[in-house]
Amino acid sequence: MLLKIEKIEDNLVVQIPSAFAHRCGFDDGAEVNMRLKNDHIVIESADQSFSSLMNCWSEMNDEEPRSEMFYG
Repeated sequence: MLLKIEKIEDNLVVQIPSAFAHRCGFDDGAEVNMRLKNDHIVIESADQSFSSLMNCWSEMNDEEPRSEMFYG
């Protein structure tokens, strides 16, 4: 899984793979909640069916939830 983060004008744009995005309830233009936590950007779905992207990822891959995930 590869995340792409870039700055376009005054906006921070985060691109994630479409299959993962759709599974987490993100469609084009979907609303998300973002916050900074130390040196991390935390992205949470506005869709309350998942409490976090990590829980969504864990459910997709039948894993235990992790405290942190890194993508590169």
